[in-house]
Amino acid sequence: MKPIFLIILFILLVICPASGEDYLKTAQQYEKDNNYEKAIEFYIKAISQDTGNYRLYNHVALLFENQGNFESAKDYFVRSIIVNNEYRDGYFNLGSWYFNQAKFVQAMVNFKRAYSFASDDVDIHIALINCFLKLGRYSEASEYVAKALDQFPDRFEVLNLAGMIALFQNDYKKAEDYFQKAINLKKDDKLINNLGVTLYLQGKRDEARKLFDQIKKYDKIQENLKLMRGGKAK
Repeated sequence: MKPIFLIILFILLVICPASGEDYLKTAQQYEKDNNYEKAIEFYIKAISQDTGNYRLYNHVALLFENQGNFESAKDYFVRSIIVNNEYRDGYFNLGSWYFNQAKFVQAMVNFKRAYSFASDDVDIHIALINCFLKLGRYSEASEYVAKALDQFPDRFEVLNLAGMIALFQNDYKKAEDYFQKAINLKKDDKLINNLGVTLYLQGKRDEARKLFDQIKKYDKIQENLKLMRGGKAK
């Protein structure tokens, strides 16, 4: 029976080939079942029937990235913005891909392109600022932090970046203010660490030690504790 069934199925597929919608539904089911390899296979078949679906290119890229296939991920991110050169998510995800590969100039270029289509997106602001910091371009980082603070004054991530920039510029008091505001919004070990370092650099060592003693999970604290206690960091 089984060979006959397969022959009939083959004939039906030849006579009535699957549509793009059929491929898409199959891919979505495979993805739902966590069978990402098959999901990718059928999403690509769906794309072959709808080559202008830039969002689908982006989705396949994210699946490739999730599977550790980074070159294919990059290829599909690029395809998404070739199909639609105003696709914010495509530029943002391609920028994130470059950032994760420590290619910060290319990341910056793509984040700036994303920013040109969505200057009200906090994640794009944060990504751009991080790029500028990685590149040591503190003036541009300060410029975008100022814009972000105007639009998102209650986002602890933005306040933390503002504190980091002030710290790099040796403006410890301003850094302290930003880190404290961030902590008031979210008690996070990394934020507490940053405030502790800032206090230490101002000579407020007792206050810094008290902060560091609050931290339980952030690995970097072990190095900072050694510094506070007169030891050497690794």
